[in-house]
Order: sequence, then structure tokens, then C-alpha cells
Amino acid sequence: MSKSISLNELKDIQRSRQGFALINVLSAEDFRKGSIPGSKNAPVEDPDFLANVATQTSGDKQMRVVVYCAGAKCDASTRAAKRLTEAGYTHVEEYRGGMEEWNASSSGGRGQRDTGAASRDAQAPAREHQPQARPSGPEDKAEGTPAAKPPLPAKPEQKPSKSEVHESPRKP
Repeated sequence: MSKSISLNELKDIQRSRQGFALINVLSAEDFRKGSIPGSKNAPVEDPDFLANVATQTSGDKQMRVVVYCAGAKCDASTRAAKRLTEAGYTHVEEYRGGMEEWNASSSGGRGQRDTGAASRDAQAPAREHQPQARPSGPEDKAEGTPAAKPPLPAKPEQKPSKSEVHESPRKP
């Protein structure tokens, strides 16, 4: 039988940096829509579910495995935990709050999200979109506005000439 864990317990596990596998057991499509950072996808409905989990755990059935799904009304994580326990995994935990609770928490919005790359493998971690600088010429033709001018190079510091230096008379 698996243990149910809370959102705070999941965050504590993540902060501990101890070896564990965080498994999203929803479909690859649902995983692409959003997942908890650091999690991998092993859909419970996939005939290769146990093999996919074995890949994530390197075959270690004593490794801590946390499974989650969409939320409290979804039973995919319960079914996944049962299958893993029956397959001999000894440290299976179920985060029943799932994506619903995660997104509603202060961590919400920090989940991994699909950036629209349809060809991306569901197993690969999602990446943040980084805007790329585009080259511009004397005038940005697409915008019709002048491009920003590069900063001028700094002038080397010049020492004042002898005629510019005034010494004040010294008192005896």
C-alpha cells in the first residue's frame, strides 16, 4: 500500500535533494500542458508504464517514487501507486493534490508548460522560452522606427596641461 503525501511534504522532498523519482502519470499530452518541475512522464495507461518507471528509477525498486496526476478527483495516481506496489516497489508515495493543487499553490505557474513545440518528446524536460535578439540595421524596417544606436566608446582620460594647472601659494 502506498502513502499519501501533502503539498508541503512534496516540497520538503524536493528541497531535501535526496534521490527520488517524481512521476506524472497522466497522458503525454496532459504532461506537455503542464507538470511539476523535475517530474518525468510515465502514463499509467501506457502498456509500458512499469518499464517507463523502471527507466526513471534505474530499476531500483527501493527508490522513493512519488506519483501524481491531475488532482483529487483523478484516480490515475492511485492506480499507478497500486501497480507499482504490486510490481515490488517498496517506497511509493502518492501526491493526490496533483496539478490542480500545485497550480493553486504559491508554486503554481512555475510548472513546466508546453511552448507549442509539437515535436518535443514528452519525456524531455520543458524549457523556458528565451527571446532571441534579432539583428537590426540602420532602421528597423518591420517596425519603421530607428534602431537603437550603440553606445559611444569612452574617451581616454586626459591629464590637464601645465598651463591649466594652477597651484595655490603656500603659506610659510
